[in-house]
Amino acid sequence: MKILVCGGSGILGKEICNKFDLIKIDYIATYNKNKINKSNYYNFEEIDNLIINEKPTIIINCIVNRIVDDCENNWNEIKKINIEIADKLSKYNIKIIHISSDYIFDGNNSPYYDNSIVNPIQNYGISKLLSELRVINNSKNYLIIRVPVLFTDKYNNLNENSVTQIGKKLMDLTIKNIKEDDICIRRPVYISYLVDFIYDSIILNYNGIYHFYNPIDKTTKYKMGLEIKNIINKRNINIEANYELGNRPYDTELRDKKYNISKYYNNHNLLNLLNKCFRRYYHPTDLKDCFLLIDLDGTLINSEEQHYESYKNVIGISREEFDNKNQNNSFDYESEIKTKKDILFKTKIKEIELIEGVFEFLSYILDNNINYCIVTNTNNSNIKLYKEHIPILNKLTKWITKEDYINKKPDPECYNLAISHYYNNEKFIIGIENTIAGYKALKNITDIIYIQINNNKKIFNNCDVFLINNLNLIKQ
Repeated sequence: MKILVCGGSGILGKEICNKFDLIKIDYIATYNKNKINKSNYYNFEEIDNLIINEKPTIIINCIVNRIVDDCENNWNEIKKINIEIADKLSKYNIKIIHISSDYIFDGNNSPYYDNSIVNPIQNYGISKLLSELRVINNSKNYLIIRVPVLFTDKYNNLNENSVTQIGKKLMDLTIKNIKEDDICIRRPVYISYLVDFIYDSIILNYNGIYHFYNPIDKTTKYKMGLEIKNIINKRNINIEANYELGNRPYDTELRDKKYNISKYYNNHNLLNLLNKCFRRYYHPTDLKDCFLLIDLDGTLINSEEQHYESYKNVIGISREEFDNKNQNNSFDYESEIKTKKDILFKTKIKEIELIEGVFEFLSYILDNNINYCIVTNTNNSNIKLYKEHIPILNKLTKWITKEDYINKKPDPECYNLAISHYYNNEKFIIGIENTIAGYKALKNITDIIYIQINNNKKIFNNCDVFLINNLNLIKQ
């Protein structure tokens, strides 16, 4: 037996591959954005060659775009992903296991069994129903598994599924009021349970249409949001219930009498699973048992405009190019250019001020003896000028500066150095940054990362960080 996992780099495909690695099942996998091995699943010529050369006996199709807005607004693209790929894969005369959705039902007459009347009410559900019909028409040897919303704690980022995406929204502290649906009933399925069922379905040679479902939990996105808020312990998050149904099915509860679902839900507890997803982002009630790793430029002081003007005068850099280089810390210019820029920058230092809220935040950590270190790529001569102009910086005694290390951010050397010098075994390490380079330098050190944002929120869309526009949000 050899299995072809199509979509092996997605949240479901990845865990299927991990399961097959563990139990020594021979498989190959296709990818899209996250290359793992073999072929890009958009390239049908590559897939043809893969089938000919590898001769798989089973195909598992995990490929889907489940984002509702994409499905509503980009039907032609959605057809390629959700329908045409299923159509192609089901024509190879190879057993196909196709993952479908509960959204093929309208949600008005639950529970739904494999022979219940289908009636999708939006493009996502329509695309999944059409993909089922292609599989059924093309293949005599198929297994269609319909599932509700899937989630896992083994994600690459919180945006990968709609359950952890709730937590992603809650971590944007620049939004004062977050609304989540408190009408549509959700019964989220933990992906490892589904993976176990898929394995059993292979061994037991299930055929036809099966429903894999959650027989225990009945919740809403709003209620899950409240649980996640408690897990990460952020008191300043305001989450409100949204009672507008919109274009979504009310309750697509699935059922199936052909097997024993309870086998997969032994010792199941949704709250414990949500804890597994989010406990790494737990924030302490106060900062007294925390070590703060704090960036300087763009995080504490508004010096980026002066850096830009200096580079612009020296080399004519555009704002877009500057912002990109600043985010990635990639100002790899010759020393002559850097020297000219630094000379000009020094003349502008008196224009630099603390960012709003920083004075209060620094006063708080100093008054309460909270451990910290300022970690910056700024040289000591500029820091001296900063201190002359901004008196509170003189009260900060713990610094790691440009002269202290070799490899600049995103290399974590500077933050590891700060830990070796100043960390006193506090329970929590909190990083505070404003760039992608800073985030990358921190991400293997701590999961509690705050990003001071200006107009750069989209850059951090796939970074699991707390977004702030005032440092005082950290201590609330």
